[in-house]
Amino acid sequence: MERYLDNILIYHGDKQNDYLSLLSSNKGLVLKDIELSKDRLIGMEQTAQDIISVVDFTDAGAGYIEGLPKIRQADAMICSVKNVFLTVRTADCFPILICDKLKKVVAAVHSGREGTRLNIVGKTIDKMKKEYNINVENLYVYIGAGVCKRHYVVDQECYMDFYNSLSALFNKEDLAMKLNCHDYHIDLLEAIKLQLHDCSISNAQIKIENECTYENDRYFSYRRDKTKNRQISVIGIVK
Repeated sequence: MERYLDNILIYHGDKQNDYLSLLSSNKGLVLKDIELSKDRLIGMEQTAQDIISVVDFTDAGAGYIEGLPKIRQADAMICSVKNVFLTVRTADCFPILICDKLKKVVAAVHSGREGTRLNIVGKTIDKMKKEYNINVENLYVYIGAGVCKRHYVVDQECYMDFYNSLSALFNKEDLAMKLNCHDYHIDLLEAIKLQLHDCSISNAQIKIENECTYENDRYFSYRRDKTKNRQISVIGIVK
């Protein structure tokens, strides 16, 4: 879905704009109202860590233009310059797009199991505060499609690693009930919402796509199809 918020482009993709086709095409990312050439896109390596990079126009084309590698190791990017666009590739993990429409600062976050366990979205917001002195009251957060808890079952060791990390973060005895995690089902979306609330982001500031990538064939899903392709989500300041 493509939307604008005070000249900030926010786009959560599906199979219509797929990553592998974009790489092999001479065209850029074709949306309803705008075409973004590849030399205006910035891609990150997405290594399932909590590394956050501040990027600018010198990084334009990273990961999309031959000879320009993805932003190394990053799973989140922050930017405050116009006409470059941050991208997130997903196929079950959650793409999170954040913007401050007053200070014109945007962020793109890749939050899968490891990123969520490490609270990458909370750390991204903290870095936005540190680097740009943003006020969390002015943030809007858009969460794209990802795998729902029904279809995200892991083994006991993996589940306990995830749960214990969040328990240390929130120190709440009822965390399992809040996450609705039973029989080793992981609820990434609920965990992300808890992390946003911990940053004083209200529900009114959060917009959720509410689609499960596993259940909806409009989206790529690694758990369903073992696909190598990804949908692309984008955020950037248009002017």
